[in-house]
Amino acid sequence: MREEKKGEEIPKRFEERLEEEAKRDAEAAKQFPILAKSVIQGTAQTEDATVVTADGKKHRVSIRALGEGEIMDAMDQAGIDLGDLGNVKNFKANTKFQHIVCSKAIVGEAWSSEEIGRGLRFGVPAKLTLRILRLSGFFEPSAEAMDLFRPERTPVT
Repeated sequence: MREEKKGEEIPKRFEERLEEEAKRDAEAAKQFPILAKSVIQGTAQTEDATVVTADGKKHRVSIRALGEGEIMDAMDQAGIDLGDLGNVKNFKANTKFQHIVCSKAIVGEAWSSEEIGRGLRFGVPAKLTLRILRLSGFFEPSAEAMDLFRPERTPVT
């Protein structure tokens, strides 16, 4: 419950903002079809990419968007935290993360992270990982989600 003091409004508590967001989302969700596992498994967002193999030849691969859990799993397997992504001091862990992400996202024939590391030219997994993460929405958090973590501004009166 919010209190008012001499013309100024106390910011909403985090829990209140979460509750309001949940109510708005529940109402908006009514316009969309119900999610089922078969929908997720059958409609992966994909795009084609060009890769260069260790022998210098170019090839086409199809990559798919990864889910949040798959990205987190890749981070766990590589032993890397979000703040360490791209940090040169953690080059080996970042490279391992890239290989794991590529192995998870290449559609068709299964590739292990080790095969990615041996088969693709240096730097190719890094570029491919950026495309996969972009396709997965990793760099585009929703404005609504970000607003939940911003303190509400108190109006000046």
